[in-house]
Amino acid sequence: MEGFLAVSAEGKSGGLALLWREGMKVMIQNYSKYHIDSLVCLDDGMRLHFTGFYGQADPNNRNLSWDMLRRVKGTVNEGWIVAVDFNAILNNAEKEGGRRKPRSSMEDFCKLIEELALVDVKTTNGWFTWTNNREGPDLVKERLDRFLISENLVGNMPFLTTKIVRQSKSDHEVIIMDTLGSNPRDYNINPRTWFRYDACWNKEADARDIITSIWSKSESNLLDKLELIRKELGPWQHQRYKRLKKKISVLEKNISDILDGSNRENTSGLLKSARSKLGYLYDVEERYWAVRARTKWLREGDRNTRYFHVRASGRRKKNNIDKLQDVHGIWHYEDTDICDIAWNYFHDLFKSTINPNDNFDLSFIPASQRMNTSSLLKMRVVVKLDGYLGLPIPVGKKKSGAFKDILDRTANRINSWSKRLLSNGGKEIFVKSVLQSISTYAFSVFLAAKGVLEELQAMMRRFWWGAVNRTVAGTC
Repeated sequence: MEGFLAVSAEGKSGGLALLWREGMKVMIQNYSKYHIDSLVCLDDGMRLHFTGFYGQADPNNRNLSWDMLRRVKGTVNEGWIVAVDFNAILNNAEKEGGRRKPRSSMEDFCKLIEELALVDVKTTNGWFTWTNNREGPDLVKERLDRFLISENLVGNMPFLTTKIVRQSKSDHEVIIMDTLGSNPRDYNINPRTWFRYDACWNKEADARDIITSIWSKSESNLLDKLELIRKELGPWQHQRYKRLKKKISVLEKNISDILDGSNRENTSGLLKSARSKLGYLYDVEERYWAVRARTKWLREGDRNTRYFHVRASGRRKKNNIDKLQDVHGIWHYEDTDICDIAWNYFHDLFKSTINPNDNFDLSFIPASQRMNTSSLLKMRVVVKLDGYLGLPIPVGKKKSGAFKDILDRTANRINSWSKRLLSNGGKEIFVKSVLQSISTYAFSVFLAAKGVLEELQAMMRRFWWGAVNRTVAGTC
């Protein structure tokens, strides 16, 4: 079949498929049960390598997957995009719940990305892409899916963005890449003037009432009735579709908040309920776009709604805050919400009087008296206070666990930069002024464990020497 290549699954796991639209020039280079490598010719004449990748789930065989990517890299002379399920994380910030991943496996993945000169493209509307859908404390969330692009594509595709498309049934979320995602677009066409009868509104009582009331007018002829229906149903369809899109957007945001928020007892139940509602709305949206796509293979049952949407129908990334987490651990994406969170934070921070919303540790007060005391003092009760001013409270026998946040923050800061884009002077400034400052305050108060210091030094050494001279020894 032209425009399609599939690699069969083994049982209920694995399986790959690569599809491309009619007229797109795609040449398959090679493939296996873990990857499909292709050479793509874009409309503007640009050529790039695209590799669909599925990392081995067994950690003992993970290096075989990394070796395969190294072999593919040896054949790449153009820009390179690698996606999507790597079955690996870069650091513990990409995992919540369950046991921590072995540090060696995360280091291997980081070294691979550096060695292949790839950049991890962060999604704009979420973080975790996989969940085991279990209840309570057994719930695990991880960021296993991502797009990696070669460093030479960063400048050639300044508007490139990636986003998560929430799913109604799968344990994996879908991520998509848009090479013009942040490019300003012109919207000069007024959709209120459009009219095509959409099959997805067949069961809508409002649509039937509009048609019935107009069709029952005996004084109008056939053409007049059709014109009246067009004038009435056009704006109605537009508003109805806007409401549908808003409902989908709200549900997708709810799912993102559940996945990216902290685990609770009913997290899995809330996630299943939201996904069930989202699945129904996706079906309605698909019928809407099915009328417009008018392609044979859509009528045969393909359900890739996002592709039909494109079929039918930034600017360079600057200092921009796409999302912000409030004091309750909930992520917000709207500009007004982000502004309110930032304003409230700094307003409370610099207020000279006591803020009644501040967190105070009342754990030393008996439980029977906490509510009365908090009401009297106008304080909010904190069930568990783990840290203050970035310092752990308290530090127990296992000191390495108390400094986990510092290690994760350091790893995140390193992963947010591409080492190959910095000169030696830039690397030195980054290490001394950025990385070392993360732990300065905590280490001036607490005596850090030897293992924590060694891990921090290892991170900085890997950043300084990079993948080219990994065998060179040294300290920062």
